[in-house]
Amino acid sequence: MFGSFALKGGRNRLAPDLWAASIVGGGIGIAVGTAVLFEALTKGPVSIASPMVACYPALSVPITVALGARPGVWEWVAMGGTIAGIWLVARYVKESPAAGDETFSRANIRRTALLALSSAVIFALAINGLDLAVVEYGPTITVLGIRIVGVLCFVAWFLIRREVPRAPVNSWWIIGLIGVLDTAGHFFLYLGLDAEHGEFAVVASAAYTVVTVLLARIFLKEPVSPPQWLGIAVVVGGIASLALLG
Repeated sequence: MFGSFALKGGRNRLAPDLWAASIVGGGIGIAVGTAVLFEALTKGPVSIASPMVACYPALSVPITVALGARPGVWEWVAMGGTIAGIWLVARYVKESPAAGDETFSRANIRRTALLALSSAVIFALAINGLDLAVVEYGPTITVLGIRIVGVLCFVAWFLIRREVPRAPVNSWWIIGLIGVLDTAGHFFLYLGLDAEHGEFAVVASAAYTVVTVLLARIFLKEPVSPPQWLGIAVVVGGIASLALLG
């Protein structure tokens, strides 16, 4: 992503096995990161989980530094601003309007924040690796690869737990729709990363957090404080700045 573009054009210096390994490792990362994200969204406020997970592009900067990239001053400023926005979102949460509702309790907010940040780190690692696969195999094969790896992870999880996944028949269409939308989202992200100015794809992917919080406000009636709205704007602005500066 940011900085991983420096590897593009240098594929001849890398072992072919690295490209295949990036799909396997990235697929596992996307599967685990998604599972952690769903846990955060299920147990905690969406208005906290979504913006925090959306910070994964900013977390990519230290990763690319470890890989040899050298971000400029303004890239570090943009990353710092993004982290500041995340702090605003987590710090200024309104109390739940429903008596006895534990969703907005301090303990649950801390748990949600930890899960969301863990998911963001996993996504940052996975997508940086998958950027290599997109260069070599293209978006279609990359998405197909991570979906196959994801299914294998899903099967292995239930085999280890000796459980059979169950869901009401009338909810299958929702699960299927989520799968289609998630796959489409990944495909368009990788399609953007494969374009001439692939770093701009992150601008669009960062916008999902605003849509998610708006939907949570409208349909779930989650309270969103003014400082949180400011934090959301700062997160999106910081990520957009990283993409533009990248």
